Amino acid sequence: MLWLGESILYFSSVIVFSHENKQCDVKSDAAGLATSSELHRQRRLVGGSTCRRTERRYHVKLVATNGTHASRCGGSLISPQWILTAAHCWEPGWTMSATVGVHPVPVEQPQVITEHEIFQDQNQNGHDIMLLKLPKRSKIQGVALPNCRNRPTIGASVRMAGYGADRMGPNNEKLSDESSTLQCADLDIVNCTRLQNIMNMYARNPLNFKARAKLYQHWFCVQSPGKDTCPGDSGGGMVSRGKIYGVHSFTGDPSFACTEAAGVMDVCSYMKWIKATIKEPKKSKLNCFTG
Repeated sequence: MLWLGESILYFSSVIVFSHENKQCDVKSDAAGLATSSELHRQRRLVGGSTCRRTERRYHVKLVATNGTHASRCGGSLISPQWILTAAHCWEPGWTMSATVGVHPVPVEQPQVITEHEIFQDQNQNGHDIMLLKLPKRSKIQGVALPNCRNRPTIGASVRMAGYGADRMGPNNEKLSDESSTLQCADLDIVNCTRLQNIMNMYARNPLNFKARAKLYQHWFCVQSPGKDTCPGDSGGGMVSRGKIYGVHSFTGDPSFACTEAAGVMDVCSYMKWIKATIKEPKKSKLNCFTG
């Protein structure tokens, strides 16, 4: 089964990106050089601000551990027992916990996830979109599923969220810091041609299975001046008009902020699978007159 994680499209970003031409409008300092060696590089937000207290109640913090290392992601509660996130957040053999209702203050205890579903197409190729089932139903209201007859188009503003770093290191270097508050940022949907061309270039290498895998998946591209995702946002929801339309998957430049667009899985392309997976079985009616 093939699917693509977020930042491993590229063997070397310096042969593609021009970091000096696109600057983020945020401050950095020498302290930004410190990173945690125990965290996998995921995705967080740069250039955002603390989410309003009334929004993103459905945001989920996902943590996978193996005893010595930890990997963090985001997700969105879409029903009392199901979380929508990115498939690459699942670490086989690791223990994953999900905390629902982390913003503005935690209201539910973490739950250990044992059941997950990753989308596979008719060729048994996995896509970077996943559903996690909570052992116990959450009392928090989930985010509404999309209206696929009115999905956002190029130029539309969408909202992303994550527990990400709000600063960078020298030369706009992305850091693995984690914000103490949930960060939100508005980004624009942009044309995916440039990002598609970059992936096509790397997919010419027959051994680069992860880049080749992304070619058959369905995604949006988002980008705005001074804003970007950085090393824990993966799996977070892309929301428009109160509905979830995307799941954060990858970014064009894993090392430097504000250089390339980010890739977001198109939820509408997977709605049939999502509805079938989260559908609750009908309760059978008891007939007192039958043996």
